[in-house]
Amino acid sequence: MASRNNLVNNLWQKVQQDSASWGSLVLWVFALVILLMIMTMYANTIEIPT
Repeated sequence: MASRNNLVNNLWQKVQQDSASWGSLVLWVFALVILLMIMTMYANTIEIPT
């Protein structure tokens, strides 16, 4: 039983670490998407008068 609790604790720590790395990855992707949207909007506003 003690070994099972130890295994669960190790798995929980790994999940927490993975979720932290996933959170930073999602932030990066979110920032990149916003940047791309701003660039495309900016390009569209430039292309309209020509």
